[in-house]
Amino acid sequence: IDNYATAKFSGTEINTEWVTLTYDVKDATVEGATEIATGKDVIVKFANIKGYNVPKTVEVTSASGAEVKFDYNAKEGLLTLKGVSENLTIKAAGEVRAIAKVNYEEVDEPNLLTVEEKDGVIILKQTATSGITAKDSKTAPVNQSFILFPETTTAQTLSMTLKITELVETEDPKNSGVFVGTFATDNYAFTTLGLRAYKSDKNDSLSGYWTKADDYVGNGSPKFLTRTNLAYDITFTTNEAGQFEVTFTTEDGNITADKGNKKFKVGENFMQQGDKRRYGIGIIGATVEITNLKLTDHEGNEIYPGEGLMTMEELAASGIKLEEVTPVATPTPTIPPVPGAEEAAQRHAEAANQIDWDVVFFVAVVIVGVAAFIVVRKKKNKKHVE
Repeated sequence: IDNYATAKFSGTEINTEWVTLTYDVKDATVEGATEIATGKDVIVKFANIKGYNVPKTVEVTSASGAEVKFDYNAKEGLLTLKGVSENLTIKAAGEVRAIAKVNYEEVDEPNLLTVEEKDGVIILKQTATSGITAKDSKTAPVNQSFILFPETTTAQTLSMTLKITELVETEDPKNSGVFVGTFATDNYAFTTLGLRAYKSDKNDSLSGYWTKADDYVGNGSPKFLTRTNLAYDITFTTNEAGQFEVTFTTEDGNITADKGNKKFKVGENFMQQGDKRRYGIGIIGATVEITNLKLTDHEGNEIYPGEGLMTMEELAASGIKLEEVTPVATPTPTIPPVPGAEEAAQRHAEAANQIDWDVVFFVAVVIVGVAAFIVVRKKKNKKHVE
């Protein structure tokens, strides 16, 4: 204790012994106490940086060389140390993350889809004359085909230039057409930009179209008319607020990025970040031409197109995972205090920040004495005047 007089009133334990924790961490970030009272527990949190996974293993050594028992959850990046009694060094390193190049797959249960790639153009032709998207998360779609990238739980970005050359007005045109976005794998929920087949004076066949929080499918502003033989530039992503977001513009300039933008608010969406899903296109009764198709992962790495593209099954066999912990912005390890470091903070800071009550008492006595002297003087002066 640096200041015994201060410690008497601060609640800091007197004669407490302290131990230090030293970190030797590379290619990862770390949050953990650097000094704690002897015998206390401490939790250390590791996080990955761009291009690396969270450390798979951690090494903890003591100043005396004695074995240190600890628990490390590599999935969560959490190191737990119980009853720390001597100085420790904690060593860990992130592992380079393999970047998987992936390919889309045809998912065509009704057997109504043909896919052709010609001169850099992907042509999808789906011949349904009747069909419907999933009306809720529990009900399967009817006569809907898909091209889908492998399953993920992370925020990927899907972009393309899409032109509808034929759009069949099916028996249920409000629920058929072309749908660009993400589709759940544990249920039938989806979040997409819908380019639907029906005609209406409201001009609302082109809009966000998704499974809403109440588990019913619907659309939302902004709304436009779906047009054939017009190129749409579409980007479906996740914004900084954790919302799915789609931006769409037209080559003729009628829909600009400020007008063609839909943010799917977290509270209005059935599908949430972290849910298992596949990015791609759903289609009922339409022919489309796709160019500039791209998929980037949560760190901005382009994983389609490219060489060595893997299907979902091939990806699983490779052991490479698309879903990783969301990256931390800076690669520089930081060590701010966490629970277990309060005593150390008090030890060094409270002497400077706490009120020194001995001084306060002395000042108060002086003030009272001066005040009493002034009162006595006034009384004497008054009596003299009388």
